[in-house]
Amino acid sequence: MENTLQKREPEVVETTHRREPDRVATPRADILETSEAVVVLMDVPGVDEKNVEVTLEKDVLTVVARVLDGSRDGYELAWSEYNPTVFRRQFTVSDRVDSDGVTAQLRHGVLKVELKKSERATARKIEVRS
Repeated sequence: MENTLQKREPEVVETTHRREPDRVATPRADILETSEAVVVLMDVPGVDEKNVEVTLEKDVLTVVARVLDGSRDGYELAWSEYNPTVFRRQFTVSDRVDSDGVTAQLRHGVLKVELKKSERATARKIEVRS
């Protein structure tokens, strides 16, 4: 069976608006496959959905998720030992994936990216006639 996704090495991301570069982390991922889709599950704790970017450009799926400072609505930050973190992960995607059929959902610190397979990649039963 041909691999639909392949792991890519992370790139270092630096920002210019901070004294130090954000810490870059590679999130752990599980990849599940059905006959109709490939599902990527990634742990991105502390990330808000508005700070997640999922892109599919050519044959590369890229996920960037940012944990910002520790401030919370209604509270002023008095002390923090957490560094801002950028989760970054890339996968090479085969042409078996339908680029228009990609969805992403964040729930309880787990990002779920579902990539629908193209029609030509899904198994189908061929009727045999006599």
